[in-house]
Amino acid sequence: MTEVIAIRYHASLGGRSMSTLSLPLPLRRYRCYYRPIILAAAAFLLLGVFWFTSRYPQLLSKAEHVGQALPSMAYGHEVLRIVEDAPWWQRILYGAVNWLDSMKIGMTFGVLFGALLNTFLRYYPLKIGKNLYLNSLKGALVGVPMGVCANCAVPTACGVTRGHGRIEVALGFLFSSPNFNPVVVMMTFMALPWTMSLTKYAIVLLVILVIVPTVIAWLERSKPLKALTVCIVPLASSDCKETFLFVSKELALDYIKNVWMLVKPTVTIMLLASVLADALLTLIP
Repeated sequence: MTEVIAIRYHASLGGRSMSTLSLPLPLRRYRCYYRPIILAAAAFLLLGVFWFTSRYPQLLSKAEHVGQALPSMAYGHEVLRIVEDAPWWQRILYGAVNWLDSMKIGMTFGVLFGALLNTFLRYYPLKIGKNLYLNSLKGALVGVPMGVCANCAVPTACGVTRGHGRIEVALGFLFSSPNFNPVVVMMTFMALPWTMSLTKYAIVLLVILVIVPTVIAWLERSKPLKALTVCIVPLASSDCKETFLFVSKELALDYIKNVWMLVKPTVTIMLLASVLADALLTLIP
């Protein structure tokens, strides 16, 4: 679609005048796509920072130290050293702090990316079909390259469900992300006998491809599934009059609200989980 700009020159040159000049120019509607461009840029920034400055360097470092003893089952390094003769309450407190420290980067990413998914899905709903098994597989395939740990994947999965995404998609992502990352797969086969490794991944696949969709189907047996949604780029108006500043402000406010919605339960559950996990590890021989 093009628009014609007519430029009329009136100049007297020896009793003659220049005629109307028409220049066809392509019709550009960049304003219609401010929102997806901003969201995509934010996603690439978050993923790039997390993957290349934290998660993959951390996984590769762990791969180099496979077989070495760890200070605890809950964490791989200590910020507060626990001595052997420390009282039980100190061991629990220090262990909880060490666990929270080991989770701080991953959980921060999980909350930020989960809130971004929530914001994205508000404007661009996922194209979800009625096949629960295929939906769970789709979520698992998205989770493979993410490489988020089990705890950190929870707020990301919550971002999918809060954005009105399907539960089986979120669960497929949740089980796949910490297990099927290529580096994690390599570490598993390096650290465990191949029979145990194959058994582990067979069980995870069974959970993703069979158990999750079967349970969801059973829970929804008395009511129909949600209607099929299609990913359509919404235009605020036919003329796309929204400015870049207006769209940026709107997305920023939505994003901050979604971050806060995830921070409240995440921080609370993390604090409880850290104390409970270290209490069990300390008090149960």
